[in-house]
Amino acid sequence: MCLERNLRRVSVACRTRIYSCVLVLLLAGTSISSARASDEPSIKAAVLPWGSIILDGRLDEPVWRDAPILKLVQQSPKPGEPTPFETEVRVVVTNDRVYLGFHCKDPDPRKIAVHTMRRDQVMRGDDTISIVLDTYGDHRTGYFFQINAAGARADGLISDPQSASLDWDGIWDARTARTADGWSAES
Repeated sequence: MCLERNLRRVSVACRTRIYSCVLVLLLAGTSISSARASDEPSIKAAVLPWGSIILDGRLDEPVWRDAPILKLVQQSPKPGEPTPFETEVRVVVTNDRVYLGFHCKDPDPRKIAVHTMRRDQVMRGDDTISIVLDTYGDHRTGYFFQINAAGARADGLISDPQSASLDWDGIWDARTARTADGWSAES
């Protein structure tokens, strides 16, 4: 299976309180690499030749420990500056799935915000992870996925950079777990 045909660009946004991080991942073949512009961030994916990952929100399977880690950088309010809200992204590819793992560290995990518990609700104010799959590589359209720290999910279609609809319900799953230093998610 050639992932490049199906997924050209993946954008991941992680929000922890007032800070947000944005990342563009490039998929090529069965691994993510810097196949396009060298100035775009990239990450390599771990390949799991057999089996699957149990979605429980915990990144405790051996494949997660061995997967390359990408640490996101702050985009807002101060792009590129250090932040105490460290976010790590891992990608695992099997013969028929792409798994994303996130570890969102928070200096005060007691303040992780969750207000939304229903699917496809606006998660303004929640600690979230957002993923946009730009399958055409046009920077205009894509599939939107969002998970908050409690595991509530939202998904939709982006028809242009200023328009998104949460009416589309894709078939996907995600789980989250609280950790001693924040929270983690698997999707």
